[in-house]
Amino acid sequence: VVHCACQPGYTGNPFTGCHEQATQRNCSLNKPSGRKVYRAQRIDMVSFYGAMVRCLTDGGRLATIESKEENEQVVEEIRKTNLRNVRFWTSGSNLYGGQWVWLSSGEHLKEYADWGPGQPTFKRYENCLSLFPTGNSSWIWKNGRCSTYGASVCEYFE
Repeated sequence: VVHCACQPGYTGNPFTGCHEQATQRNCSLNKPSGRKVYRAQRIDMVSFYGAMVRCLTDGGRLATIESKEENEQVVEEIRKTNLRNVRFWTSGSNLYGGQWVWLSSGEHLKEYADWGPGQPTFKRYENCLSLFPTGNSSWIWKNGRCSTYGASVCEYFE
């Protein structure tokens, strides 16, 4: 029986690609120091959970948006991808306790929110927050199923 696996310290599918495992330091909820920089990932479409892993694997974390200025920075990064009709995952979720929090930082969405009209909905299973195109070059916050595929917005600290 042939057995294929990623090398030690790597995870993934050995047939499609192995990625370096995230270290404990990448998983910290401590507020990182330095200037926050956003990068919209357009490599492949992933679920919310896949987006979280993708950002951690790349040395960042799924985006938190805590001000209008940060929201504008994220939208600008999304526009650079030239992707249309694609949701972009952030770390916003109400999976734990029903309150919206940024899973990357553990902070509640309290100071700033840019929900689209009628959002968030309180439909069962729509527990993850993405930026969604409106069709007129703007992006709104929209909750959706965490298993839905989309792109991701990661944040890094310089």
